[in-house]
Amino acid sequence: MLEQMFNGPIPGESLTREPGNAPWEQPPRLDKVEHVVANYIEKLEDDKKLEDMLDLLDKGMPVEHLVSSMLLFGEMEGDHTLDSSMVAAPILHEYIIFLAKSAGIKYVEFQGEEEEDPLIDDFNTLFTQEEEALPMEELETEEPMEEITPPKGLIQRRQ
Repeated sequence: MLEQMFNGPIPGESLTREPGNAPWEQPPRLDKVEHVVANYIEKLEDDKKLEDMLDLLDKGMPVEHLVSSMLLFGEMEGDHTLDSSMVAAPILHEYIIFLAKSAGIKYVEFQGEEEEDPLIDDFNTLFTQEEEALPMEELETEEPMEEITPPKGLIQRRQ
């Protein structure tokens, strides 16, 4: 663990190299959102990639994480910009859900959906049970309530 921490680049090391060598510092390969979406749809049509993606969804990986990972990798490779990713994300999200439904795969759309909250279940069972009517004798109290008289002036105190 410590080796990995100390083997990383030194802060500012990227400033010693010539700018423009990293893929994300170049103009994007795909400049239109339509091309970005078509590129990912084409990649997902590959049988091996489709099978791997459906396997991840079946194991519980949320669709939102899958889409964001795919788009982040494309940004790092210089395929498209962050702006294109933000516009393409909902389209790819719905497309992946469509593929999962078509394959009959149980999927989780957003993180946290797969976990059932026991408090919500208890709350639902509490209010769905029929309440028993209490007899009128139990509703009446032993001591009559004391009447409160309102004060009769602006400066009058309550006693």
